[in-house]
Amino acid sequence: AEFLIDLVAVDTDDGPEAEAADRRRVDQIVAGWAKRQAAEDADEAALFATLKPLVVVAKGNNTDMVTDDKRTRGRARPLGPGGQFRLLIGRAWKQNRREFWINGVRLVASVGLAAAFGGCNWKMGLGPKSVKQRAAVVMQACINTS
Repeated sequence: AEFLIDLVAVDTDDGPEAEAADRRRVDQIVAGWAKRQAAEDADEAALFATLKPLVVVAKGNNTDMVTDDKRTRGRARPLGPGGQFRLLIGRAWKQNRREFWINGVRLVASVGLAAAFGGCNWKMGLGPKSVKQRAAVVMQACINTS
């Protein structure tokens, strides 16, 4: 990272000749970057111009991929609240299925911590004398859940 910073830094301490050389170098880098980006954009545009969109056509139990035939040229309709909610629930379900073992380990750790805190502090009273103990339990719980 320091090399890249030094590459585009303009040194103003070594005199006007060094500053002018640094500015020329930075201008060359900017021009080269812009030329490269323009070439990449042109390549992408040429690639997308040659591609034909595909349409999935269902026939019985089979699905076939065919090229676009004016049936799908319109914009897709946005999903309503019900469709968005269904997508959200589906994503959440998939994530929870992927993280099943992680959530199980978290559950076991939480139950173990609850048992430890309960074992240490089960005789804590509700009066003003136990405020310090309750604050300590809350701090321990915050630290262990973070």
